[in-house]
Amino acid sequence: MRAAIGVTGQFPAVDGLLTGEENLRLVADLLHLGRARGRGRVRDLLERFDLTGAVRKPAATYSGGMRRRLDLAMTLVGTPQLVFLEAEGAP
Repeated sequence: MRAAIGVTGQFPAVDGLLTGEENLRLVADLLHLGRARGRGRVRDLLERFDLTGAVRKPAATYSGGMRRRLDLAMTLVGTPQLVFLEAEGAP
């Protein structure tokens, strides 16, 4: 059940010292996707979220919108069936 659920918080939870690609690869590794599958998933998400132009730059240099897109991409690395989005003021 846990693998079917993705969660993203109100504020992006990206590591600013890592690049966008490294952030996504870290999540893929934590989910044990395997090297080939994980790398393919990372490439796909970088393209889908329009982050390929900044793929090798530290996430700390990303704009707020780019960090948010990266955070959402990180949530989708494991292809969850259901994603919870935390909103301000949510109980």
